[in-house]
Amino acid sequence: MLNDTALPAWRAQLSYISQDPFLFHDTVRHNLAWVRPGASEEEMWDALTLAGADGIVKRMEGGLDAVVGERGSLVSGGERQRIALARALLRKPRLLVMDEATNAIDIDGEHALLERLLALKPRMTIVMIAHRAESIALCDRLLRMENGALVEDAGPARAVQPGD
Repeated sequence: MLNDTALPAWRAQLSYISQDPFLFHDTVRHNLAWVRPGASEEEMWDALTLAGADGIVKRMEGGLDAVVGERGSLVSGGERQRIALARALLRKPRLLVMDEATNAIDIDGEHALLERLLALKPRMTIVMIAHRAESIALCDRLLRMENGALVEDAGPARAVQPGD
């Protein structure tokens, strides 16, 4: 049980990204800084690079100061997911929960992104909720649910293959 003292510390180590992440009608910079107001520009660019969004932001007029539109309407779904992922990574979480958070990113881009996340030191724990077999190909462990019940628990000894 988390008490009033431990709960804020635990929350500070957690980042969550949904399949339809919310971006404020503001700049990329302010959308990123929302989770870490004191983050430096270099830390923002590092998070954007890790998420594969640095090129996207560099091409936007104004870069970090480009406005993304209401709910991120001025960027594509995949770009919105990458910016939201950069925001989550800027927090430097110990636990990253990705709920269909890469479904608007092409499979090759998603694979490269996941490879970068897996190469981080220290490595964070990632819980990835996904329907695409390609999305879970790099996972150490697979828990498959059907109708709210666990139907498979495949540990790290089993390589998850696309089409499984």
